[in-house]
Amino acid sequence: MSLPPDLVFPIWRVSATPAAVVAPHPGEVARFADEAGAAFLVVRPSVRAFSRWVCVVYFSSTITAESFADFCAIRFGFPYCRVRDLASWYGVSVPACVREWSRVRGSLPCLVVSYYK
Repeated sequence: MSLPPDLVFPIWRVSATPAAVVAPHPGEVARFADEAGAAFLVVRPSVRAFSRWVCVVYFSSTITAESFADFCAIRFGFPYCRVRDLASWYGVSVPACVREWSRVRGSLPCLVVSYYK
C-alpha cells in the first residue's frame, strides 16, 4: 500500500533551503524541462526564491508538473519546488542562478523559452 504524496514528505515540503545548496543555471533547468515535456519556461526575478531568480516551467498536466517538481527538488537538493495552478497551465517554480542580466529599457526582466515543436 502506498501513501498519498502529501503524507510521504510532510516535513520535507515545508523546510527552508539549506545554506549549502546552489541554484542551477537556467540552461540546466531548461534541459530537464524539455525532457519532461514542458510547454514553455520563463526565467524571471523572484523576491521569494533564495537565489532571487526562478525558472517557471509550464505543463498542461498537474501530474507531470508535480513529478517534475519532485525531480528538481531531489536533483538540486531543494526542500521543495512550488507547483501552482495557473488556469490552463501548471507552473513549477525552480530557483535559478542568474549571474548577469542586461536590462533593456522599457521591458520586463524575463526570458521566455517555448518547447512547442
